[in-house]
Amino acid sequence: MAGSQWELPPELCCRPMAFVALTGLDVVYNAVHRAIWDAFCANRRADRVPISFKVLPGDHEYPKCRTKVSRSFRDVFSEIQRSQPF
Repeated sequence: MAGSQWELPPELCCRPMAFVALTGLDVVYNAVHRAIWDAFCANRRADRVPISFKVLPGDHEYPKCRTKVSRSFRDVFSEIQRSQPF
């Protein structure tokens, strides 16, 4: 272990990169779309926030959101009380 006992490995010390997906851009056959793509990802200086850009097709299927069933403490507590015979 280099340095002190409490030093974090370099993998944990790097700046996280934000991920931005651009959908529906045809960067190969459409010059305007290519200019938009270049404006986002070209010439990003080192002093700016690191961002990872990716072009996704217009028909890309995003994962479906899972609905979270939220139950309050009161609901759970009342179920427990009903299930226990007195």
